[in-house]
Amino acid sequence: MLGATLLAGYNLLRFGSVFEFGMRYQLTGPMTGVYQDAFSLSYLLPNLYGYLMRPPRVESHFPFLIAPFVSENMWPFFIRLPENYLYHEPLSGFLVAAPETWFALTAIRGLPALVRQRQNREARQMLWLMLWLLGGLTFLLAPILTYAFSAMRFQMDFTPFLVILSVTGMWLMSRLRLGTCFFRSVL
Repeated sequence: MLGATLLAGYNLLRFGSVFEFGMRYQLTGPMTGVYQDAFSLSYLLPNLYGYLMRPPRVESHFPFLIAPFVSENMWPFFIRLPENYLYHEPLSGFLVAAPETWFALTAIRGLPALVRQRQNREARQMLWLMLWLLGGLTFLLAPILTYAFSAMRFQMDFTPFLVILSVTGMWLMSRLRLGTCFFRSVL
């Protein structure tokens, strides 16, 4: 909260608005002149697909999986692109290119059991960890998913939270398989 307040004050002093981050003062770039369309809920579905489900291109040589430059014919039939949406950079979705991230869903699925068993110290600690991770992931994903284009560099903003959530899901699965913990009821 302190960091956000300081950044808002900096933006106000430098640009005259707490919501201006300097984008209007860029001399070049894909968003020059269309600032009113930079963020919109209409970008949510294309961005979700790009960041989570876009398949990588398979090559016969190392590194074998390549994030392809996105073209117009690479969108599934159910996604209608908004007018000002840009897709000019390479991108692969996490759930396809790094399938271990599916374990994040396992961790999320365990939340109700953690809430029910919050009197247990271990469950309470895990519940707080999960809430912090999900809160951080949501906080970071909200602006990225509503931005006018998707890019691999934006994936790096939420990758740490997704990876830690995935590892937590793997840990829950291993605890469940070994049968050594109260997490038997999680899955």
